[in-house]
Amino acid sequence: MKALRYFGARDIRCEAMDDPTIEDDRDAIIKVDRCAICGSDLHIYHGEGFSEDLGFCVGHEAVGEVVEIGRGVRRLKVGDKVMISAAVGCGACASCLAGNVIHCANDAAGCYGLSSKLQGCQAEAVRVPAADFNAAIIPEGVGADQALMMTDSLATAWFGARNADISTGKTVAVVGLGPIGLMAVESAFVMGAAVFAPVWMPSMKLRKWSLLSKRRTSPSASGLRSSAGLMSSLPRALMIVPSSPSKGWSGRPSLSPTSPVPGTAPRTTSIRSCTSRSPERATSSDSAMLSLRPSSSA
Repeated sequence: MKALRYFGARDIRCEAMDDPTIEDDRDAIIKVDRCAICGSDLHIYHGEGFSEDLGFCVGHEAVGEVVEIGRGVRRLKVGDKVMISAAVGCGACASCLAGNVIHCANDAAGCYGLSSKLQGCQAEAVRVPAADFNAAIIPEGVGADQALMMTDSLATAWFGARNADISTGKTVAVVGLGPIGLMAVESAFVMGAAVFAPVWMPSMKLRKWSLLSKRRTSPSASGLRSSAGLMSSLPRALMIVPSSPSKGWSGRPSLSPTSPVPGTAPRTTSIRSCTSRSPERATSSDSAMLSLRPSSSA
């Protein structure tokens, strides 16, 4: 099959590699229909990845069709259209069954496409371990593009917004407005936020986004360049920080709270990586609701 493979900094090639095969009775092979690029993939591309391995396939956001299953797979069958959770676990321990795969008791927590340990999804096909747990049938009425967002990016944003404890009428600051940040904004409005305070967003981009989304933004925050400046202007704001993983990060999915700005007591969540939303699985009904009914946040 063809796959995007990492061979060093700025050296990702579309090359042939071995087709994935069933390695465990609980595995499934998925023919990839759509895949997406994550910020984590850009770190790998720039040579600031998660391992020293070379030649592995990158990517961890994909949807597709089940083409082969192991003897132990019970919930999926050949022909099913599925979305693949970016973060994987054993699917059998208490932590995994609670959706908190980072604390997998069987040391099976991981993510596709960060090393040779688990090959990525930017390929014609991918092996999904513990497939009954790590892949979910796409619900009727959900398009492939919508399902693709729920494999990682939308679920990351939704989880970050939930951790900020947003409720009706709150002012929410989102630091950094790339794809995850923008989805965090939409998540905040779904949860009842009254005002969105943008940080680190060019004024032209802000005006265009505000016009398209018809959302209410805070004029006092539109030109701020630091979270400290934001919090002094909006001391009661809730803050969501979609940040990239730092160099040397262990590669384990995690979501960590940040310390409040001195002199304030904000509720702040930091989304460390697009691969770090493992405690909130992409197959949750909350994420499906957000994807299917974005207009409910208006």
